Amino acid sequence: MSFLSSSSPSFPMSQKRSIPKTENSFSYQKIEKLPKLINYSTSPSLNNSMLAKVKSRHKYKELQVDPVTAATVVKNYLLPMFEKTKIHELNLSRQHALGLTNADLNASRDSTAESTVYKELKLSEKLLKELENTNKKLVAAEEKQAISEQEKYELQAEIDYLKALSQDVLINYETCKLQIHQYSKNSHSSEMKYYFIHKQFEHYKRLNQASEEKIHEISEDLHAERNINDIRL
Repeated sequence: MSFLSSSSPSFPMSQKRSIPKTENSFSYQKIEKLPKLINYSTSPSLNNSMLAKVKSRHKYKELQVDPVTAATVVKNYLLPMFEKTKIHELNLSRQHALGLTNADLNASRDSTAESTVYKELKLSEKLLKELENTNKKLVAAEEKQAISEQEKYELQAEIDYLKALSQDVLINYETCKLQIHQYSKNSHSSEMKYYFIHKQFEHYKRLNQASEEKIHEISEDLHAERNINDIRL
C-alpha cells in the first residue's frame, strides 16, 4: 500500500473522475448471463445445430477429392504427425510407468481414439499401396493389351496378304487348268487328225502295193507276149 501511495499521485476525492456506467461495461453484466454464455458454447444441441447449419451451408459446395490424392495426403502429412504423437506417447508412458493420474487417463483415452484413427490412416496407406500396385498392374495390362493389339494388327495384315496371295495362286491354278484342258482338246484333235492321216496313208499304201502288183503282173504278161511274138517271127 505504501508503494502504491508513493508511486501514484494523490488526487482529492472531489476531483476524481467518475467512470460512466454503460450497458457494455463488464461490471454491469448480470451474473446470470454467464451460464448462458457457457451453455451456448458447451451445449451439445447448440453445437450440433450450428454444425448442421454449416453442413447445410456447404452442402452444395463440397469438393470432389480424388481417392489417390486423399490417400497421398494421408501418407505424406497425417501419418507422420500421428507417428510423432505415438513417439511422444511412448515417452510419456515411460515417464509415468510408476503411476497414473487423471491427466494420464485422459491422455490414455485420447491415445485410444488417436490409435483408432492411426489404424485407419495406416489402413488408408495400405489401401493406397494396393491401389498403386493395382494401377501399375493396370498400366502393365494396358501396355500388354496394346502390344497384343499391335501383334493382332500385324497378324491380321499378314493373313490378309496371304489370303490375297492365295487368291492369286488360285486364279493362276484355274488359268493353268483351262490351258491344260485346251491343250488336251488340241491334243485329242491332233490325235484324231493323226489317226485319220494314218488311215489315209495305209489306204494309199495298200493302193500303191496293189498298183505295183498290178504293174508287175502286166509287165510279166507283156514280157510273155513279147516272147510269143518273137517265136512266131
